Amino acid sequence: MQNKLEEKNIINQQEYCADTIQFYRESMVGIAERLWNIRSEEKWRGRWSSWEEFLEEMGMKKGTASKLCTLYKRIVIELGFPKETLREAPWTNLYIALPMMKDKAQAEKAILRASTLTGPELYEERWEYGNGGQSCPHAHSNLLRHCLDCKVYMKVYEQETGSRT
Repeated sequence: MQNKLEEKNIINQQEYCADTIQFYRESMVGIAERLWNIRSEEKWRGRWSSWEEFLEEMGMKKGTASKLCTLYKRIVIELGFPKETLREAPWTNLYIALPMMKDKAQAEKAILRASTLTGPELYEERWEYGNGGQSCPHAHSNLLRHCLDCKVYMKVYEQETGSRT
């Protein structure tokens, strides 16, 4: 009986976490749409002296707001996808994949890739996309690891040979 209760609790916790991810993505869609409308129609005028002042009060960096507006403009306005498409992948991944969205067909593939790949994998794919499908040819490229706790970047070394990659 105890094991079944623990198992049910774990499932509830996992569902809660999955719901939180979905809620975050849905919230970002709404925020992207609102930011696009506020910036493009200059709705901030009258109460704030600038777009930047509005963002400062909102607690959002200008770069983040710009990226969200760019995503909304490209995917929803220009390519004609429903705004709900923005919740199919983390917005940061969608932004990485944006250069691969030249038309609607390519955008569909890029959105799918953004929903299944990690950020570094998307960067590699984007690089290959822009370079005719070729991987980086340079022998002296480095793979970096980024610690989210202390914000330090570290080189990753190849284990088999002990040399840097």
